[in-house]
Amino acid sequence: GGDGGIAFTDSLLYPTPVTEKITAIRHANGTDVWILGHEYGSDAYLAFLVTSAGVASVPVVSHIGKVHSDINGASYDAIGELKASPDGSRVVAVTLYKPDIELFTFDNATGTLSGLLTLPENGAYDGLGNASGLYGASFSPSGNMLYVGQWYSPLSDARLLQYDLSSNDLSVIIGSRTEIPTAGN
Repeated sequence: GGDGGIAFTDSLLYPTPVTEKITAIRHANGTDVWILGHEYGSDAYLAFLVTSAGVASVPVVSHIGKVHSDINGASYDAIGELKASPDGSRVVAVTLYKPDIELFTFDNATGTLSGLLTLPENGAYDGLGNASGLYGASFSPSGNMLYVGQWYSPLSDARLLQYDLSSNDLSVIIGSRTEIPTAGN
């Protein structure tokens, strides 16, 4: 009925390990879609173009930002969200260990990332159940505000971080950081 359907199941899109980070971004042509993910153990972002003909077998690769890999034998940098702004022009990635917020410019015509801005956050996972990390991230409908969830354990203390991105100036963005307390983890 034109509403789409499942074309295949249980297919391997990429042969090497990837993180849990994945998002979809509308292509500049308004029809196709980019599926963006992150390779595990490297700084590679993988953008697969999805068209009416199917999923591209070879991704557009952007080497940018930090390596998402094992820390002390655990894959904490593989944990965290990857999110695109509503207009597809920006992408944010967060990680649990050594939490940094990485903000990128996304070219939705070519599938490439550039213009890395790193918003530093304090905290780390100590391997003993004590953590201060980032997991969730989202943009406001205008794309000018960024929201990131930060949690602490075992203290059951969490907060929502808000950044104003409208200036596009790193020091102004960092200075706009606002902590919104929450009721716990």
